[in-house]
Amino acid sequence: MHGIGGASSGADRDLRWDRLRQAIGDTWPAGGIEALCESCCVALTEVFDLIGAFAVREKPGGGLRILAHAGKQPDLLRELVQEELRWAGMDAGHRPANPLRSGRPLILSPGDPAYSLWFGSAAPYGVVRIGIWPLAVADRGTAALVLCAGDEDTLTAPASLELMARFVKRMEPAVNAQAEHDRLTLLSAALSKAACAAFVTDRDNIIEWVNEAFADLTGYAREDLIGQTPRLIKSGHQDQEYYRSVHECIRAGKAWRGELTDRRKDGSFYVAEQTITPIVENDGRRTVTHFVAIQQDISERKRMEREIRELMLHIEHARQQERCQLARELHDELGGSLASLRRDIEWLLERIDEPAHRERLLIMQELALASLGTARQVVAGLRPTLVDELGLVGALHWLIRDFVQHHDIAVHPELPVELSRLDPHRAAELYRVVQEGLTNVAKHSQANLVTVKASVGDELVLEITDNGIGASDGHYPSGGHSMTERAGLMGGYLEIEQLGDRGTRVRLRVPLKQTEHGL
Repeated sequence: MHGIGGASSGADRDLRWDRLRQAIGDTWPAGGIEALCESCCVALTEVFDLIGAFAVREKPGGGLRILAHAGKQPDLLRELVQEELRWAGMDAGHRPANPLRSGRPLILSPGDPAYSLWFGSAAPYGVVRIGIWPLAVADRGTAALVLCAGDEDTLTAPASLELMARFVKRMEPAVNAQAEHDRLTLLSAALSKAACAAFVTDRDNIIEWVNEAFADLTGYAREDLIGQTPRLIKSGHQDQEYYRSVHECIRAGKAWRGELTDRRKDGSFYVAEQTITPIVENDGRRTVTHFVAIQQDISERKRMEREIRELMLHIEHARQQERCQLARELHDELGGSLASLRRDIEWLLERIDEPAHRERLLIMQELALASLGTARQVVAGLRPTLVDELGLVGALHWLIRDFVQHHDIAVHPELPVELSRLDPHRAAELYRVVQEGLTNVAKHSQANLVTVKASVGDELVLEITDNGIGASDGHYPSGGHSMTERAGLMGGYLEIEQLGDRGTRVRLRVPLKQTEHGL
């Protein structure tokens, strides 16, 4: 097929147009953007009898990326690439950027020194004209068709310019559609091969797409999942209220993140960290059309957390046993010796009248009493033996009375008798949490009133609320970490809530089994 001249017939132009149009239709939309551009370059070289044709895209920094090429001189492409020709820059040879910015085609002539770099590489291959037609490719950067002709009139004849304008107008939407098709294909492939399980539902919660990881995680084949709802893997571990709150969140167009326990096809359970993101139409009403859910199996992590918690419980139990033993020894040996010493000093004071001797005995008596008080505090700190002796409620009332005696702070306890039904380990840990909470109030809150309130039901809830200056950044300056650790050992968690300028509330929550709270 020969190049177009100024006197080409209408039939000839129609024939050439059919060839160019066929180049687009043969590859779009399934062949990929490079295949589409290559088909177009091949057709252009045939229709215009070109030495070479290139489809290029501007890279960041002004460089060129060759999308496709065709022509009589394959080495021409190598020469152009080796010269590292650029669309944009300060030195000569970079003015081809002009048509890209203006959106208008440009015909380059060898006589213009601004394009000497281009023709310096192209002229040895017989190129006497270079035409650049920009392509508007959405979200793909600036692109263009570069045609290298060996005849001066090939690209400048009115019939050539008309045909190229018509071709570019048809090629642009095809390239954009192909680019979008490629992007969606890549996205689908990436999601299909992603390590995290993912699925997409419509607005009625019907599953429309799943990736391989989700099929592997649940044990269902992809065709068994499509058309179902996520109820297929519902485990029953979460109640209806839980799911209602999830649906309210995502149907309002907000993303939801949380943990779910789901059931596999074989009946086994797994714990998933899940994110559900609504897809919202930009129609002014923000209509939700689909939901994208991404799951990560954290069953192994949860198992390890349970094992670590059990190990910490074992360690804490051993520590408590050692503290208990040490506390008994201090109470029985040291406490008994100090009490005996105090009685002997009192006996001597009844019988000695010498002022100097009595003064020395009074000092000894004061030291003995102080040492006895210190020993009792050490014993109480090592092991809350009062919990064993008085029960948890009685021990807490004793702790509160002792706290009020040593600090100018009123305490209002609200402690139900059900607390006494807690197992010994949790009772001891709860005692410690209250003890540390009151200590923090005394040290940091500047409060004059504290409420210690507890309730026992499906969970144990303990609240320590003060009317002080509040904790900095929602955390106690000290002691909060220890309280959090104790909450974890009990299988619960700690919340620290700022009450503005009205103080701080520390809330301990521990889920309970029915046998633990006796209800």
